[in-house]
Amino acid sequence: MPRRACAWLLAILPILAGCMHFTHKPPDDCLLRPADTVPEESKACVYVFLFDTYNPFASGALGGVRDQLYHLGFGKTFYGWPHHVEDFLAEAQLVQADRPNARFAVIGYGLGASAARRFTAEASEMGIVTDVIIYLEPSGMEPWDEAEAALDVVIVRAEDLECSGGHHHVSKSSVPTHPATLEVIERELTLMAMGVPPPPRPRPQRVLLVPAIPAPREKIPIPKELPLEWQFLRPRHPWDVPPPAPRYGGETLPYPQALPDLPPPREVK
Repeated sequence: MPRRACAWLLAILPILAGCMHFTHKPPDDCLLRPADTVPEESKACVYVFLFDTYNPFASGALGGVRDQLYHLGFGKTFYGWPHHVEDFLAEAQLVQADRPNARFAVIGYGLGASAARRFTAEASEMGIVTDVIIYLEPSGMEPWDEAEAALDVVIVRAEDLECSGGHHHVSKSSVPTHPATLEVIERELTLMAMGVPPPPRPRPQRVLLVPAIPAPREKIPIPKELPLEWQFLRPRHPWDVPPPAPRYGGETLPYPQALPDLPPPREVK
């Protein structure tokens, strides 16, 4: 078969399979989404681990989920493959030790669903609690085969979704980026973020409209010594020695004498 024919066959293969994920309308950014009602500090405590599939015809579809989560504000999202389980476990241990209030969510697509289950089970043995695990078209396993270590389990399959046209079935490769799937993921992560307590608000700084009144002095001020020219105002006894008379430019002023005792007034008849 010529190369051009092979190229055309690979180009129309997703169309023959059914509804394509890139035909879905992107969400309207002008509308208020549930994730917009959560503070950025709370969304920063949500850690999401994505495990993609090895299928060459469907791999990479989970990258659209990663981009959508970045757009919603969940920046602590890690994208990998089933062989990245050990690396993600090491990262989860560091996060758990550094941030005790961190929340964890795991998403597995196709063959990555088994890796997501393994990650959750081994994380539970390490004392790390996974809030939710989301299976997107799981392949090679059934969710009810064994007990889940996560607190909540969500399963999304192609037969559970509706195509935008209404008369085509949804292909398995379009499950991760389907609008209904993105709404389910956003809902679960938003509920996790709402469970994180918000950071304490800083106390507002006081702004004085007028200058503050100075605090009273703790020490009693010691009065200064009265100048010599004013010491004659002090009451004194007759036996006290009068202070020296003040001098002004070399001239000595006479010391003021006390008034003599006047006789009492006589009665006039």
